[in-house]
Amino acid sequence: MVPDRTRRSVERGGTWLLLVALGLGLLGKLMYFPIWTADRGLSMRILLSYVTVEPVWFILERLLPGAGIIGLAAIALIEAGHGRSRDVLGSRWNRERVAILSGIAAGAALIASVPIAGSYTGSGSDPWTLVRAALGLGLLASLGLYLVWTAERLNGTMARWLGTVALAFAIVSGVLQLLAYGDLSRAIGFGPYISPTLSVAAALTDASSMALWIGIYVGVLLWAPLVPAPTSVAIEG
Repeated sequence: MVPDRTRRSVERGGTWLLLVALGLGLLGKLMYFPIWTADRGLSMRILLSYVTVEPVWFILERLLPGAGIIGLAAIALIEAGHGRSRDVLGSRWNRERVAILSGIAAGAALIASVPIAGSYTGSGSDPWTLVRAALGLGLLASLGLYLVWTAERLNGTMARWLGTVALAFAIVSGVLQLLAYGDLSRAIGFGPYISPTLSVAAALTDASSMALWIGIYVGVLLWAPLVPAPTSVAIEG
């Protein structure tokens, strides 16, 4: 049986790794922040386009995929350190694990839907757009719930309330992105429509959500140590 102190050390290491993933994710999202030019949106730039040094550009372009891989590794460590749970659904399941598995399923379905949607050649609305939108929002919600519930377990009620705000920002950002880049309008047959205002609002709420998550997990690591201090036991004579 794995000692409790070892499990808590693994869990704490996973939390540090999750914080690294969140930091890389925020930096990656800032590099893709939309900057609309003065020609009424006929061309749109992103911060990444201002990086002219090839090695730096190559690294920055891969920040978000790297953050995703590190995040999955962090979640695996956190769950390995957490060990068996007896919250709900039996000894091996709790709400955090249900949420993250739901997110993985939604992400896999979203990736699988891309070639199917790409093969659609019909005119008018694209029926796969609404499916992709629902899967994307489901992925956001699942990952957000995992982060909320994990932070609550590690750092109590305050982390839950702050995490709920961060999750709300993420969902709002996802909806604004769907509206900004015309996905919903194409789905109902109105044709493409791109809104500079909504795209910037989506980027701002997305970055705010990531920054809040970083603050929450910094608080988890600073104020809720996962490795308890050793206690001494007095031997009565």
